[in-house]
Amino acid sequence: MAWQKLAITVRARAGAATFRVPMRPRSAFAYTGFIMLIAPLLSATAATPFPIADQNPLTRGFYHPLPTGGRLQTFDNGSQFLLSVANTTNMNRRGGERLLVDVESTELRWLWARKLNNDWSLRASVPLVHYGGGIFDPVIDGFHRMFGLPAGSRPLRAENQLAIEYSSPTDSIRADQSYTGIGDASFEVGHQLIDRRAFALSAWSGIELPLGSSRNLAGDGALDAGAWLSGAWQPRARWSISGTMGCTWQGAGDLLADERAGSVGFQNVAGRWDANDRLYLQAQLDMHDSYLSSTRMPLLGAATVLTFGGGYRSRSGWRYGFAISEDLKVNASPDVVFQFTVQPPMGPG
Repeated sequence: MAWQKLAITVRARAGAATFRVPMRPRSAFAYTGFIMLIAPLLSATAATPFPIADQNPLTRGFYHPLPTGGRLQTFDNGSQFLLSVANTTNMNRRGGERLLVDVESTELRWLWARKLNNDWSLRASVPLVHYGGGIFDPVIDGFHRMFGLPAGSRPLRAENQLAIEYSSPTDSIRADQSYTGIGDASFEVGHQLIDRRAFALSAWSGIELPLGSSRNLAGDGALDAGAWLSGAWQPRARWSISGTMGCTWQGAGDLLADERAGSVGFQNVAGRWDANDRLYLQAQLDMHDSYLSSTRMPLLGAATVLTFGGGYRSRSGWRYGFAISEDLKVNASPDVVFQFTVQPPMGPG
């Protein structure tokens, strides 16, 4: 998709200053840094992004840290359960690379967090991954037709099939049978750098342990690491924005071992509107660089994913969330992803 240049104008009452920032949607490093720079001038509270990562079956095994908020919040304590259903159909041939992906993947992730004190927080997660032919092909085809979205390779494949094949001069992947298994587990530590009424900034680092099968695309067979910054601010009473930028470092593993990039940058920007104390709506943009050092396949390259959804907190304290993700950069990530989240009432963690 060809992006046009955008411009954002922000006015803060600090000497009637006017800031104008030219940007492209892919330039999230500059945009997020700009947010963090001007946030202390604004009246702000924390915003929390959707806990969702790229569900691309070919790169799932690499470390995709779930987005974090700028403020370490006590209500994040305890467990959440994240159910993500992704549908991908992609056929491509470029140079010496050949690709066929027709799969519906389901990920049930247990996410646990614990705020130790005002400055430190821990987080851990373990996914259960399933690959199969799925049942949502007709629904997604109708969704694309209804909104006039690009169908990509979908019309060329029969519905609800399973096939994952990739070959290059140096590597190959093949999976044509259903699979269910544990994926790679992550452990992360967050530190509150700034916690003001007007602005919050936290720093995070983490590792991903190679528990999942790289042969079945549930892991990459490597010990991966990552580090990132998350900021949050609120320009209006019911509007809030969060931003994250960081990098992961991929260890030496089995999945696409000869082609993997040593480091991968990632970014996130989310805007949220609180309808009341219980219900909110949110739009989110997630981006990451290519996990391979050199490839001409969009599905193995950089991705841009747009997510819409919201959340609700019941009177008893249960929290529920629902989100739908669409690949803004066509053929670079799953065609559509549905995510459901459930968090029991806050307990001791």
